[in-house]
Amino acid sequence: MSRVALNVRNGSNAAGQHKLQQVQIGNMLDLFEQPVSAKSGPSTEGAQGRHDQFKSIETDSSLGTDSYPSSFLFFLRARKWRFTRADSMTSQTGSSILNKLVMLAACFGALTIILLTIIGGAMFPGYSHASQFISELGARGAPHAQLVNFGGFLPAGALVCAFAVLAWKALPRSAGTTIGMVGIALFGFGYLVAVFFPCDAGCRPAAPSYSQLIHNSLGLVGYLTAPAALAILGWQARSWLGGRLLSMLGFLGALTAFTGLSLLSPEFAFVGIAQRLLELSVLTWIVACGIYVNKKTATS
Repeated sequence: MSRVALNVRNGSNAAGQHKLQQVQIGNMLDLFEQPVSAKSGPSTEGAQGRHDQFKSIETDSSLGTDSYPSSFLFFLRARKWRFTRADSMTSQTGSSILNKLVMLAACFGALTIILLTIIGGAMFPGYSHASQFISELGARGAPHAQLVNFGGFLPAGALVCAFAVLAWKALPRSAGTTIGMVGIALFGFGYLVAVFFPCDAGCRPAAPSYSQLIHNSLGLVGYLTAPAALAILGWQARSWLGGRLLSMLGFLGALTAFTGLSLLSPEFAFVGIAQRLLELSVLTWIVACGIYVNKKTATS
């Protein structure tokens, strides 16, 4: 009798295991009916849930993988690879878009500053690029001041600030990179300050207005941090893959920016050249960084 009971009990356990296996396989097949698109990609929550279910099936301690048909296990692993590949492609697509945005913000930001300086100077009678500040193009009483401020300084500052944020997200994270990009953002913020707090006519008044004082104070912060920011970013770029040129430009730009900053005095006869040296050093590195970041998309 005991042998008969044991056989019955073993048969009942085998039937229960077989039924549990059928239920699990059925649940997995229901899951597989949801199509996966490499373009849209599964959500993070959905992908994690599928991976967890894959894991539970493959490592089921109560049944063991031997209890499943080999064809089903092959299908399961192939489907898991498909979900993982789709998630990876979605991540790469997002990274590619970010990298392109970094390059666009860098190039259009630099181009806007260069164009506003050239065109604004051409529309300003008697303006000298060698001896006058760029801010004088949008100063109070300047010809076409509103056009220069809102059509030039505003988009230029916004683009440089956007570049700093996007590049910080795209580049390898470190304290040095964060500090450097904050310095670049402060440089761009100076253009935004010039829009709403323009300098007085000539930008060299004996009795400066509040707008002139704010313009000088906040604008100077960006100029003071620019050489240090370029030096820090140049140092950080040494450890970036293929960042040797960017590192060299950072150090060279820091030296050039510091030289321009040291000559940035209203009494200096060629203060316009000194300011443009500082600006050009920062803009050159920004454009080079944008190209570098975008190149990561082509090589990845």
